[in-house]
Amino acid sequence: MYQGRNDKLRQPMEVLPILESFGNAKTILNNNSSRFGKYLHIHILQGVVVGTSLSKYLLEKSRIVFQAKEERNYHVFYELLAGMNEWDKQDLYLQGAETYFYLNQGV
Repeated sequence: MYQGRNDKLRQPMEVLPILESFGNAKTILNNNSSRFGKYLHIHILQGVVVGTSLSKYLLEKSRIVFQAKEERNYHVFYELLAGMNEWDKQDLYLQGAETYFYLNQGV
């Protein structure tokens, strides 16, 4: 996907799907809506990229405890439960996402 690009530019791009899990949610208009801002800093020295850093801001915190009709909480909660087998869920006393109030309000 990022072949031929500088590793220092590729690495922050590869972390974006992880950030999306924690900061994106289904809304009425978009199934993968970003609910936070991110700013990529590219550090250049004498015309060469020497590093990058990523800042995040304005996370929609209220979404954790309330979702409008037909909207969902942050993807990470559903992904964690969907990625676990039934034995691991039992060991941790967990159930499917549909059983948790904070994950089924928008249904």
